[in-house]
Amino acid sequence: MRECSQDAGSTPATSTQGSRIKKFLYILPIIMKIFKLYWLSLKKSFTIQGRASRSEIVAFHLIGLIPIALCWIIALPTIHHIIQQSQQLLAYITGNATHILPAQSMKIETLSGIANTLSNSPAIAVFQQKLGAITATFYQHLPSLFLFLGSILVYATTSFSVTVRRLHDSNLSGYFYLTQLIPFIGIAIFLMLMFIKGTDGPNRYGSNPYPD
Repeated sequence: MRECSQDAGSTPATSTQGSRIKKFLYILPIIMKIFKLYWLSLKKSFTIQGRASRSEIVAFHLIGLIPIALCWIIALPTIHHIIQQSQQLLAYITGNATHILPAQSMKIETLSGIANTLSNSPAIAVFQQKLGAITATFYQHLPSLFLFLGSILVYATTSFSVTVRRLHDSNLSGYFYLTQLIPFIGIAIFLMLMFIKGTDGPNRYGSNPYPD
């Protein structure tokens, strides 16, 4: 009796674990397909030939925004610090313009005289110090900034390519990319073009090797 009760008690846990495994096995092919389509978009980053399905463009934007978000999180403190330093420098220039470029220096005829006057100005020394701080911050965090800018460049390049090929899938010219520039309704038209069903079978831009 005890053994039967123990078996009966372990049944719910076993069934729960089994259902989780079934859910994972069901989701796994979908995840693999999403990454496969994302990788396909990356491989075609520098071409606008051919076609792209709705699944491909959704997979690209779904996965492609993750590296940008991570790089943005890494670079955000540096960008914020540089912006603050730049604002301080701009405020200093605005408030001390007459000291940074003193009026008497403009009356000196020789370039060497102007240089000596400016080099001896305390305001110029402070200006150089603030500018040097910005430069030091930039070079100190250069890898994170390059990582962020690089992720944006890759995303923008691939996004343009996959968008043009998505238009091709509906047998439309890539120039329809410019519809998003139409005031007020351009974005709505552009999104509609992105998600309309592609041409069944081949069209003037090629075959459809991976239909939705």
